[in-house]
Amino acid sequence: DNIKVYSWLPEKWEFLSKARVVVSRAGHTTISEALMCGKPLLLIPVPGQTEKLENAKSVQEMGLGLYIEQEDVRNEFFRALRSLLDARHKKRVEQFKEKYEKWNFLDRAIGVIESILY
Repeated sequence: DNIKVYSWLPEKWEFLSKARVVVSRAGHTTISEALMCGKPLLLIPVPGQTEKLENAKSVQEMGLGLYIEQEDVRNEFFRALRSLLDARHKKRVEQFKEKYEKWNFLDRAIGVIESILY
């Protein structure tokens, strides 16, 4: 009842804002969006896609989530999920979100574009 599974969400923000943990295949966009919403990540990289495996490893190394290999999902999923619901992970992700917001990418991008155009 507390777990909802979607294959694709075109309007993710509403769901991300309500989630306690985001489970994903480790794509750049979903990782960024989840972190912008302050949500820890449980990543299950697509087998054979090195880029997604490296994304997942980076998230775990930064303490922003965990990853499990596809073949370990059956044995590791709920253990990893419980771990991510711990307050330590939430605090770490919230700290990252605060830093992320301070970087202010949109205003910086607009500034660069304006400096080129004008």
